[in-house]
Amino acid sequence: MSNGKATAKKAFKLAEAFVVANKGKWDHESWEELIRQAADVGVSADNDEAKRNLGNLVESGKYFFQQGDEGS
Repeated sequence: MSNGKATAKKAFKLAEAFVVANKGKWDHESWEELIRQAADVGVSADNDEAKRNLGNLVESGKYFFQQGDEGS
């Protein structure tokens, strides 16, 4: 069993890097690449719930990324 705290940190870091690298906008192909990258760093996204939760992280990041643009 993996360390939940370490996995959470990896997921947050991956989501942050994804949102920033894509400037808050991405397509399905980019999303699929994120799923592959998640597996590469040990963040399981092999079921619908995991994908949904990773998606929620990047969508939350997108919201705050775009808020920064509006507040500038």
